[in-house]
Amino acid sequence: MFGTSARRYRDATPPVPARDHLHEDGIAAFTYKASAELDQARFERFLGRLPPSILRAKGFIRLAGNPWRCLFNYPCGRYELNWVKLDAEGAPSQAVFIGKGVERVRARIERELALCEVG
Repeated sequence: MFGTSARRYRDATPPVPARDHLHEDGIAAFTYKASAELDQARFERFLGRLPPSILRAKGFIRLAGNPWRCLFNYPCGRYELNWVKLDAEGAPSQAVFIGKGVERVRARIERELALCEVG
């Protein structure tokens, strides 16, 4: 009784070819890895200055003087730091940066992250 016409409509509608929305919108990503620890104050300043083209960033970062890992989240201009105890001692810091036209700002981001490194 209910919804029978919806099925007929759905079955009669030709399928729409799949599109690569990420490519069409210019969304891309890159991964940052570093074995050096980062200075927390410098890293937080870095996060506060990320360009608006960075839509999302997330990763596990080793901060100097802290045995726990920092899980950072950066959605749409805001960031949050959480502390996680991991068994992977000595594992490098890793983060992914996702954004529109990210290749245009990648070198700048990597340069600024290098300035956060300690030692």
